Amino acid sequence: MFSSLNVGQWRASTVSLPIKERKAPANDPEMDEEPIFGFKEQWKPFQTRHHEFFERYSNLQAALNAAFIRVVKDGEAHDWVVFTQGRVCAEEFFEILLMAANGYGICALKLIRSLYERAVTMDYLSQHPTDVAAFVDYHSVAQRKLMKAIQNSMKSDPFTKEKIEEVETEFLKVKSGFMVTDCSTCGTQRLNHTWHRLDLVSMAQKTKFGKLIVPAYYVPMGHVHSTMRALLSRTDESQPSGTQFHAESQPKEADMALELAHNIMLGVLGSQETHFKLEELSKPLQKCLEDFVEIWHPGKAVATDPIL
Repeated sequence: MFSSLNVGQWRASTVSLPIKERKAPANDPEMDEEPIFGFKEQWKPFQTRHHEFFERYSNLQAALNAAFIRVVKDGEAHDWVVFTQGRVCAEEFFEILLMAANGYGICALKLIRSLYERAVTMDYLSQHPTDVAAFVDYHSVAQRKLMKAIQNSMKSDPFTKEKIEEVETEFLKVKSGFMVTDCSTCGTQRLNHTWHRLDLVSMAQKTKFGKLIVPAYYVPMGHVHSTMRALLSRTDESQPSGTQFHAESQPKEADMALELAHNIMLGVLGSQETHFKLEELSKPLQKCLEDFVEIWHPGKAVATDPIL
């Protein structure tokens, strides 16, 4: 599969802020009665708290455009994976912004976990191009796992004989590369649960994103999984009437998610600049670094490292 991946040329779609003004038509007095998804009362407070971010957003837009709005010619699979991982990171950044602006701070933190893993993987693969084949080939393993899960959960097999043979053939081509020792005494092996023998934490420590392992990985993980931490963060036992569930918005978590997402995206842009030697990204990215410090850490010296 790796050798057949066609990545000769690709073009990214527009990277833009998903915010539009919503004006009620003069002849539609019932406009305000339409359903609002999210916490409408959080929109203006969010913009007010982060007015410096939005005032400087055009600089981030310029950097995103320089990194992703371009045609890549004669690219290899290694380049395609690094580029596309980065472009998906940009998409996830806006998803986090959307949730945070609508008051769903905990949801935004959950999405930080996904953004962080993708950024770590992108940066690691940029530095270790020989591992890209394993990343790509593991898709065949994942496809077989998915097929087996579907077969085991349905009364009848939805796959044709030809499709099953195709999935199994692709799996067998790469299977040996993902076998790991299950018992050192008897020498038995098992199929690895992921594409690399390094876990994500260990991989992160080998990248620029290792500094963010606690706020961007461990903290969101407590909300992503079914844990006591997730329950305690949504309840309050101090009320006289007993335990109450917090159904309100979470501006504190929303602010934390925006800062983390902003920081991670600067790291992603830095990786894109280094990997593709994008001179046109250098100045916009430096301006973004200056903006980040002024927005989140005023008075701190501007560093050349995107992850602060």
